[in-house]
Amino acid sequence: MPIREFFSKKGVVRGRSTAFVITVAVHVLLFIVAGSYVALTVFQREEPRFEGKQISRPKMKLKKLQVPIKVKKIRQPKFQQTMAAPAKNATMDFKMPAMGGIKGGTASFDGGGLGNLGFGMRFDTLFGGDASAGNELVGTFYDLKQTAKGTSIPMNDQAYCFKIKKFLDSWREKELEDFYQAPQKKYALSFMMPFMDAAAAPDAFGVGDLVEPKHWAIHYKGNITAPETGRYRFCGKADDILIVRVNRKIVLNASYYTPETGTLTDWTSDAPETGTFPIANSTVTYGDWIRLRKGQTVPIEILIGEVPGGEFYCHLLIEQAGKTYKQVSYDGGVRPVLPIFKMGDIPEGLKEKMKINPNEATVEGPVFGAGW
Repeated sequence: MPIREFFSKKGVVRGRSTAFVITVAVHVLLFIVAGSYVALTVFQREEPRFEGKQISRPKMKLKKLQVPIKVKKIRQPKFQQTMAAPAKNATMDFKMPAMGGIKGGTASFDGGGLGNLGFGMRFDTLFGGDASAGNELVGTFYDLKQTAKGTSIPMNDQAYCFKIKKFLDSWREKELEDFYQAPQKKYALSFMMPFMDAAAAPDAFGVGDLVEPKHWAIHYKGNITAPETGRYRFCGKADDILIVRVNRKIVLNASYYTPETGTLTDWTSDAPETGTFPIANSTVTYGDWIRLRKGQTVPIEILIGEVPGGEFYCHLLIEQAGKTYKQVSYDGGVRPVLPIFKMGDIPEGLKEKMKINPNEATVEGPVFGAGW
């Protein structure tokens, strides 16, 4: 049917036909869009996902670093091992020292009793202790019959004294370095050795099995500080060698003279008291007066030694000008009892070993250790 006839037919409304067509077209369009969306949604390709496979990591075993430690067993001195336990409720009264001078370890007591010293050091010999409290004189032992390596050297009294004189010309330790030297040092508070076997010295330095007890020497050195300003002089005697040098000058030679030893030095005493007062098996030699100021520190060196062997002794005293000392009688008249030269308070056990003759010397007196 022609379109014109169609629209001219009765019962057909032109406007409504147009709206119908548009409605149908819109629905068709919506259908197409919806279909396309569904197709895209259904057939859309999902992006691949990559998931790494979880790997189990082994736990690292940590090893503890083990460093071998050698524990050195410290042997207590015999006097500590055998010391009796104090009685119940017993008390101990002692003083701790004021440390000073050359710095070192702490000090203590010897086997015979407590002194004005700290803990850690033993004054087990009259030649000195085995550690320093900071105020002693340091001693080095030499055997002039052996080389530094321990080879024997032909030696007699004259040759020994010649070597000693050579050392005393300069007091340089280089003059003794070719001779055997004991590895151990000793730290001396005083020089008050009674009559004893000359073997006591090498024994004290731990070389008694290596050194024959003759032709040995010990060189002590350090500093002294006078407790008061004033004039002082050393005096005493030794068998065989005792020589004192203060501030690089010999102020006393109290050696026991024999034809073999001679005078060893050019120093001589001009004190009228020299040779007057008895001491040990000889008489006291008085040294030069020296002026010291309180608190002033000056160097000191002391040489002791044994020539032929046999017996040895050494007594070193100190006198201060203007001081009044106890007077005692002797065969020739009256004499003063002078104090022992000391670098610190003397432990009771050491006093006993000194066997002090109360008519010749006393431990009561000034202390010359730096810092005391």
